[in-house]
Amino acid sequence: MKILLTGATGFIGKYVVEILEKKYSKENLIILSSKNVPGIKSIPALDYHFNKEYLKEEGCEDAEVLIHMGAYIPKAQNEANQISLTTQNIFSTQKLLDACDDLLIKKVIFISSVDVYENSEEIYTEQTLVSPATMYGWSKIYCEHMI
Repeated sequence: MKILLTGATGFIGKYVVEILEKKYSKENLIILSSKNVPGIKSIPALDYHFNKEYLKEEGCEDAEVLIHMGAYIPKAQNEANQISLTTQNIFSTQKLLDACDDLLIKKVIFISSVDVYENSEEIYTEQTLVSPATMYGWSKIYCEHMI
């Protein structure tokens, strides 16, 4: 089974890749990223300015699972409400889904964010109210609904 991953060079992504390498081997992983991952097929993400032909040409035609972890993440509180930055998540996810349309993808795993939930001192569960406080949180919710 081939797995196509975005966000594999990020904080969480590095750990996910380690786990997948052990379970499925490097030969079954394809990284779509701006950075190369040593020993794993890495194809340039081109800031998500690509189409389905590009993914096929790069050897993604037999990918069965898409793990989408790649996203703009605010580094400072004032970035969490900048529309031009947070909408990158929406447009990038839409471009990715469109480009994967002709692939053999059977399962999509999307890594969202705790920022989709209302601020709370309680432990977050699936029953926690979805109520983002920032545009970043709303962008992640929007991507969840697209997928």
